[in-house]
Amino acid sequence: MCKPCNATFKNNESLDNHILKKHPEFKVSIRSDLHECPYRPYCKYKTTIKTYLKSHMLSHSKEREITCKHCNMSFKRKYTLDNHIIKKHPDFIASVKRKIHEGSCCAFKTIHKSALDVHMLIHSADKVTHKGKHECSSCSFKAIHKSTIDRHMKTHSSDKFKGIHREIHQCSYCEFKAIHKSTLDRHMLTHSKDKVVTCKHCNIEFKNKEAVNEHVVRAHSGFLASLSCKIYSCTHCYYKTTIQHLFNKHLSKHHE
Repeated sequence: MCKPCNATFKNNESLDNHILKKHPEFKVSIRSDLHECPYRPYCKYKTTIKTYLKSHMLSHSKEREITCKHCNMSFKRKYTLDNHIIKKHPDFIASVKRKIHEGSCCAFKTIHKSALDVHMLIHSADKVTHKGKHECSSCSFKAIHKSTIDRHMKTHSSDKFKGIHREIHQCSYCEFKAIHKSTLDRHMLTHSKDKVVTCKHCNIEFKNKEAVNEHVVRAHSGFLASLSCKIYSCTHCYYKTTIQHLFNKHLSKHHE
C-alpha cells in the first residue's frame, strides 16, 4: 500500500514506480532499481519497470526528423540540431535554447558538458607543447624538466623492448612505442596539432582520435562497433564513455 495516498499494488516494483511518478518527494523510499532513458538529460523519463522503459524508447524511434532551416540538413534529435547550428551556423546561435558550454581557451562551444571535457584535453596537450623547454629529437614531445625528456628518450631505444613478448603499441606519427595502450594514448596528445581527424558519420572535425571516439559514443551510438578503443559502460544506467576519468567521475557523482 502507498503510504501517501493509500493506493494498493500487486508488487513492490509497481508501488515504487507509482511513488516515482506521483510522489517524487518520497523517492528515497524506493528500493527497486531505477531504469532511466539513455537520452538524459534531454529526456527525464525514469521507471522501476524495465518493460516500461522499452515501451518508452519506441517514442524516440518514432520521433520525426528535424530540419535545419539554414541548410536543410535533417536530424533525429533536437540537441543534435542545436550542436549543428553552433558549429555550422554561429550567426544563428541565439536560436539555441539549451545551455551552451564554452571553452575557456578558445571559441569552442557545445551543449554537451562531456564534449567540452573531451575538448579541453586538447588544451592540456597544448600546455605541454608551449611550456616545454626540452624537446625530443625523434618526435614532437616536449617537457619542462630535463629529467622528463631523459626518461622519454628511453622510449626510442629499441633495447627497451627486447625480451618483451607482450603487444607493443607503436605511434603512427613517430617512433614512440609503449607497452601500455594508455601510455600511447597520452603520447598521441602531443600530435594533436599535427592532423585534424574527421568523423566519418557527420564530417565534424576534431584535433585527435580520442575526441572523435568520444563524439561517436555521444552522437552516433549506432556505430559503437566501429570503435577500436575500450568503451566504459555503466552497469547502473546507459552512460558510456571512452575516457576512464570521466567514467569514474560519473560513477562517483551518480551511483555512490
